[in-house]
Amino acid sequence: MKDARETIRPKKNGKAGDRPAPRPAHPLAGLRSVGPATRRDLDLLGVRTLADLAASDPQELYDRLCARTGQRHDPCVLDVFACAVAQARDPRLPAPLRDWYNWTPHRKACALRDALPPPPGGDSGK
Repeated sequence: MKDARETIRPKKNGKAGDRPAPRPAHPLAGLRSVGPATRRDLDLLGVRTLADLAASDPQELYDRLCARTGQRHDPCVLDVFACAVAQARDPRLPAPLRDWYNWTPHRKACALRDALPPPPGGDSGK
């Protein structure tokens, strides 16, 4: 029978069993409907914290993303941004509104801003 230590192979630059320290979770990782691709898009736009996200306007984020990448993104990206902003503004947002696809009807009715919780400071007109 092999010793358990024999099954762990040394890394190229370290001792047997060396593992890199776990990376801290992304500050937006706990938001429902916000996966790695959306977090990368938000990082690209400089939105890195819940406070940054809560102060953002989803349409403005979408427009900046399209401009920054030089391509028109699927409008569902706007729905995801609205969902993320709503969660950042209201930690007790009702469960259905934590799913991005429930924001599509608001977008199609040109009523995203009206459906969102107010931004920090209560300024509803952005």
